[in-house]
Amino acid sequence: MCFTELVNWNFIQLDKYYDKCRVHDIILDFIISVSIKENFVTLVLGSPYLTVGTQNKVRRLSLQVGMEGNSVLPRGLILSHARSLYVFGHLEDQLPSLAEFRHLRVLSFQGCHNWLQTQNLANIGRLFQLRYLNMGSELPEEIGCLRYLETLDVRSTVMDQLPPCITRLENLEHLFIHQSVLLPDGIAKMQSLETLTKVNLSLHSSYLVKELGQLKNLRELILRMWNEDMPIDMCIEHMKTIASCLLQLGTSNLRHLRIDTLTPFDNLFLPDPWFPAPLKLQKLRIQDTPMARVPCWVGSLVDLKQLHLEVKCFGHEELCILGCLPSLLQLSLYRSGQEAGQKDRLVISVCYGFPFLRKFSLCGQEVMFAAGSMPRLEQLYLWLNTSKTMSLANGGFDIGMRNLPCLTTIRFKVYRHTGEEFDHAKAALERAVSSHPNQPTLEVL
Repeated sequence: MCFTELVNWNFIQLDKYYDKCRVHDIILDFIISVSIKENFVTLVLGSPYLTVGTQNKVRRLSLQVGMEGNSVLPRGLILSHARSLYVFGHLEDQLPSLAEFRHLRVLSFQGCHNWLQTQNLANIGRLFQLRYLNMGSELPEEIGCLRYLETLDVRSTVMDQLPPCITRLENLEHLFIHQSVLLPDGIAKMQSLETLTKVNLSLHSSYLVKELGQLKNLRELILRMWNEDMPIDMCIEHMKTIASCLLQLGTSNLRHLRIDTLTPFDNLFLPDPWFPAPLKLQKLRIQDTPMARVPCWVGSLVDLKQLHLEVKCFGHEELCILGCLPSLLQLSLYRSGQEAGQKDRLVISVCYGFPFLRKFSLCGQEVMFAAGSMPRLEQLYLWLNTSKTMSLANGGFDIGMRNLPCLTTIRFKVYRHTGEEFDHAKAALERAVSSHPNQPTLEVL
């Protein structure tokens, strides 16, 4: 059964932002029941502790306790064969010694930064089979002994800088850090890295930025840049170093690039021109600092599937660049500011292409979909200025929804309106949806 079917049957419940979900209580009980029956997981719940499981030989242990920490863990659990340990809540002195977990491959202390102490992490360096580690505290020096570690997640960790010992993790493939955490020098030694998020390059030296450019196997990179306190001349040079780093990575294996930036220097952090273009890119997201226009090199990204850009102006030229991308499935465009020639609505017609686009988000620009445009579009998200849309549509609220034959989901964020205008817009949208052959779901905010 696919994910969408599980959602439609309410077995899985999405939150309002559609970026996470929860399992229905009945389904959760069913999952726990089957997991216990198959000895897939052993749960230790609450305080006083309740052990949910029928066998003492533990394969996967999940400790989910409250904040009291005044009970004793159940006796008789055989931990030497455990493959994973997840800790939620407050255990402190009741946490089993890591020396008991000789074959552990997954260890998660996420959310334990308030009480996790050095003694709780004793012997962590002896977990030679560990592949995944999620920490909520300072990293001990023993971390450097985990030679087979593949994933390190310290996004919930309160610390200033990662210890230099992590550069000894030559098999580490995925590193997730908080944006306020500094990377140590020597990061170029970690040639197995494929994922690195979320690095604030404004906090790092140009030397470290150059090291990042040497990570030839990097596939996913999420960067953050905020230069409010940096002197202008230093900021400009730093931006140029970042552009050089991205140019290097673009010729290697980079597949996913996201940049969150707030800088007064437009796009100095991007190579201009970006040549050779990063042809292997599949996801590109640049936000918070609008571009003047869509860069021409974007039109060379033949493997690009997801694109999110903020631009000051877009029109015919930009649509020609984006519409010809043969692999594009998801497109989000946010226009910032009011440029000349942008007072009229943007008409998207069949001549622009978009042959395989499935999801389209547009903010800051009124739009009309002509016949044959975006023939496979399924999800449409629009931010509409009610007064402007009605003015451009001669008092109506027609955006050409009928010309999108594959629509299944429509979400409108209506702004700058009176109560009467909102009601009028909502009623018009509901009429358009009711007359659409697919009867797509509609949400008006």
